[in-house]
Amino acid sequence: MITLVWLIVGLVLIVGEAVIPGLVAVFLGVAAVLVAGLRYVGLIDGLIASVFAWMGLSVGLTLSLRGFARRLLPAEISRGQINEQISALGALVDVLVDVREDETSGRIRYQGTTWPATSTVGIIPKGARARLIARENLAWIVEPLGALDEGLAEQNGDE
Repeated sequence: MITLVWLIVGLVLIVGEAVIPGLVAVFLGVAAVLVAGLRYVGLIDGLIASVFAWMGLSVGLTLSLRGFARRLLPAEISRGQINEQISALGALVDVLVDVREDETSGRIRYQGTTWPATSTVGIIPKGARARLIARENLAWIVEPLGALDEGLAEQNGDE
């Protein structure tokens, strides 16, 4: 009966790899199936011996074959701006600390919090308004608003 339980648990873990990716569950499952096989042929007897054999096989298989399996089955990795960043582009922000080119010592207020910022051109003084044009790590890259932009922002009530 215990042998059948090891076999079922092993198969569930192997199939569970589709739900919990990471190439760990499959090795735990293979180890459980191997324990079931060892119990079936009589090389392992007793629950405690089975648990220790499963732990040893799991660790051994995971450490020795996981890197090989990851190279054989590469995961899809994508990098890019998330929707939140894309929707923020063009937003108007308040400058809290002078924003300069090539420096992230400036600070802006966006969505109720302050962020480090860099200017595209020259210095944007404290108290001015700016427009978000990109994000680089944690710092926003901003451009100064022209007089026409500020007038439109005031008419529209943008913040």
